[in-house]
Amino acid sequence: NFTALQLGTVVPPARQATFEYSFIPAEPMGGPFGLVINLNYEDSAGNVFQDAVFNQTVTVTEKEDGLDGETIFTYVFLSALGLLI
Repeated sequence: NFTALQLGTVVPPARQATFEYSFIPAEPMGGPFGLVINLNYEDSAGNVFQDAVFNQTVTVTEKEDGLDGETIFTYVFLSALGLLI
């Protein structure tokens, strides 16, 4: 559950607008997740509406930084095994 983005932007009738919302998921969150983006808006008469403008499964992947702990352990293990043989 991420923080709501309050814009207060007026979009004229028959027009479109694009909004950007950035977030960084926690490290152990890699994998598929349901992502739902609800848009709350109000018309000129003061009527309030809510629409799900995005509702799909997305896959969060970890950024590849080169060497990780598992890779280093594998290299150390293989080096030690090579020295024993």
